[in-house]
Amino acid sequence: MGREGTGVKAATNRGDLDRMLATAHEQHRGGNLAAAEKLYGEILRRQPRHAKTLHLLAVLVLQTGRPEAAIELLERVALIEPNDAEIQRNLARALARAGRSEEATAALEHAAALSPADALLRLELGNAYVKAGKRQEAIAAYEEAIHLDETLAEAHLNLGVALRGEGKAAEAIASMRRAIECRPAYGEAHYNLGNALQAAGDLPAAVTAFRQAVAFEPKLAAAHFNLGIAVLKAGAATDAAGAFREALRLRPDFAEAEFNLGNALLEQGDAAEAAASFERAMSLKPGWVAASCNLGIARQRQGRLDAARAAYAAALAADPTCFPRIVNSLTADATGELWLDFEALRRSLTEKSS
Repeated sequence: MGREGTGVKAATNRGDLDRMLATAHEQHRGGNLAAAEKLYGEILRRQPRHAKTLHLLAVLVLQTGRPEAAIELLERVALIEPNDAEIQRNLARALARAGRSEEATAALEHAAALSPADALLRLELGNAYVKAGKRQEAIAAYEEAIHLDETLAEAHLNLGVALRGEGKAAEAIASMRRAIECRPAYGEAHYNLGNALQAAGDLPAAVTAFRQAVAFEPKLAAAHFNLGIAVLKAGAATDAAGAFREALRLRPDFAEAEFNLGNALLEQGDAAEAAASFERAMSLKPGWVAASCNLGIARQRQGRLDAARAAYAAALAADPTCFPRIVNSLTADATGELWLDFEALRRSLTEKSS
């Protein structure tokens, strides 16, 4: 009998195939993907309908950025094992990676039907519904997940986010608090709770939540930013400036953090540094009218009235509707000029920008 060959010993029985699969899986888990793929391929050459190998190869192919090839493999193995929920779950992930979101959601629905006690599948299905804009269906899926596993923190959090999107603030906050009860160090939950509390007008509680968020997720720039916004509203400009600086350290291109750092510095009376922040914000987001107006305020407070008028002129050129704000800044600030003829002011600024 001739030897078939790719350099791998022929698998003559089920035991040999199992050993080959165990070796391939070990290589796969160890990160030696090329060797694992070669072994999976050899097994399938000898037994093309080997379901477990098809499934593992599909996972590897998806890991290496080939979703369409993974879909083909998963559809093959689904014909062999039509009642396997994990195959349908991985098919959904491959379809989503390929941008085929409706098919991905359908595969997750199928998986959930095959595994009615799987809370994590309901969580994943809820996330798919959110991406599809089906918030009511998402809420139902998250509630099912929680019914199956009350300790599933992600389901409580995502339910809270979905409820907030439906305008149910109190229910959203309660759900987010339950997520934190399930996992006290859940930084993302503290962050979303802070957002919900701030929107509900409970600024002190929001500040506490954001402080917890940055303690547990120190690399989450958005949490530092929102902490800065909250403490700035509470009148703590120095703390706000520190939070915005940390957000910028994590995300140097964070234009909104640069802009609000300028606002905090203005509150502290540091007009020169505020002006520098507004200029950096404008370089990150060209044509930003609010930043140009605030640059004008900062220049006024430095006593640099020509520079202030130049900033206001740029803002007016970009957005003529900002003129009332410019009038307020120029007439209200003690270092500015009292213009009684507002139309003359408009002409002056328009001429400066042309």
